[in-house]
Amino acid sequence: MPAVPHSRLMMPGFLPPSGLRGAPFPSFLDPQRVQVFSLLAQLEETQWWTPEQLRAHQLVQLQELVRHAARTTRYGRAKFPDLAQGTLTWERWAKLPILTRATIQARRRALISEAPPKEHGNGAPARTSGSTGTPVVVERTGLTGLVWQAINARDILWHGRDPSQTLAVIRHAPEAAGDGIRVRGWSSSARLLAPPGPVEVLHIDATTEEQLVWLQGRDFEYLHVYPSGLRDLLDLAAIRGVRFPKLRAVTTFSEIVTSDLREQLRETWGVPLQDLYSSQEMGYLALQCPEHDWYHVQSESALVEVLREDGTPCDAGEPGRVVVTALHNFAMPLIRCDIQDFAVPGPPCPCGRALPVLERILGREHQTFVTAGGDKVWLTIGVHLFRTLGPVRQHQLVQHRPGQLEVRLVPRRPPTPGEEGALLAHVRANVPEGTEVTLNWVDAIPRTAMGKHLDFLSLIPR
Repeated sequence: MPAVPHSRLMMPGFLPPSGLRGAPFPSFLDPQRVQVFSLLAQLEETQWWTPEQLRAHQLVQLQELVRHAARTTRYGRAKFPDLAQGTLTWERWAKLPILTRATIQARRRALISEAPPKEHGNGAPARTSGSTGTPVVVERTGLTGLVWQAINARDILWHGRDPSQTLAVIRHAPEAAGDGIRVRGWSSSARLLAPPGPVEVLHIDATTEEQLVWLQGRDFEYLHVYPSGLRDLLDLAAIRGVRFPKLRAVTTFSEIVTSDLREQLRETWGVPLQDLYSSQEMGYLALQCPEHDWYHVQSESALVEVLREDGTPCDAGEPGRVVVTALHNFAMPLIRCDIQDFAVPGPPCPCGRALPVLERILGREHQTFVTAGGDKVWLTIGVHLFRTLGPVRQHQLVQHRPGQLEVRLVPRRPPTPGEEGALLAHVRANVPEGTEVTLNWVDAIPRTAMGKHLDFLSLIPR
């Protein structure tokens, strides 16, 4: 294990409120805080374990989960009844069926446990946004909530954020439409680490200009925003010469982050971009490494497999399908769930953490381009260059049929014929040979119902 200092578990001079009357110092924590701090202290240790140690302990937890599913769910009794008592091995694990989104939707009741452990407590269901079709509703327990709090606290500590400072948030928040709202405290886990700082929230339906003006009217140290929204803000801020001297970092979520966006943020506002990878149904999957731009899988809470089409594990640098098992959801065990994402695994991280690396998050299956011959590929067009080739404020790639690509562009001003020609030539040079490419200048590119911007939209049935 590398000789590195442990992260502090809370801000200097701060103790969480005591859960015991008459004993404020030292703080006697209430049972829930005790559990979260216990998990957090263990996470400080397990991140430095060897890969072999992590895998061995994951297998122990997976056996408990699979046995529970085989005994208490109709799906488990039908798919792997022999594991209700048997010993789970990694070889046996690799033969378990992949759980698809369609199966979750069609057989939801069969996946819900008839006897979830009472000790795991009650939790609220999680509903996906439904951006790829019908939303999925997943049952959860209080235990899954505790794990979420601990991983969220780990993310704050890894990146040295100070939750006592002001956080500005621009996201899907209809209650914050107009002038926005102010709330107290970043999150329940952040309140364990520091006195609760103010949070300024604005609904994503505001225009980029309105967002920038809103930010200029606020005093904040951190910004939490969609990557697409950040890109638009940086473009406008560069034109207007707007900077935020107190800004320490920008955190992003929910959309794909590119290396050029990270560089644009450093050049424009001089701060780092810190991203995370999560899903509504599975929770936190990977956090950005504190020392690099790639991601560490949160192996204490989820098993994340990146697989080829034949089901074998991908090598480092090889893109594959993301299959996830949440280790602690005994209310609705989702075992080897295909979450319809693609990612690229990476080699061991020089930081010394043995948590597996995801080099890149590629996005959803519906964001793959279908060639005229029917192959599915990831486009690497270099869309960040659009803004240097023409008056492009926003873009979206749209595919209506195989072998065809529409490039929708929102202009800052009317383009010249030369700029249109340069943009068209750039796209054609970076798509599969024979692809039919058209440019379409539009007034606006709508976001999804949850406020997300889709860089690539496929209208081909999958």
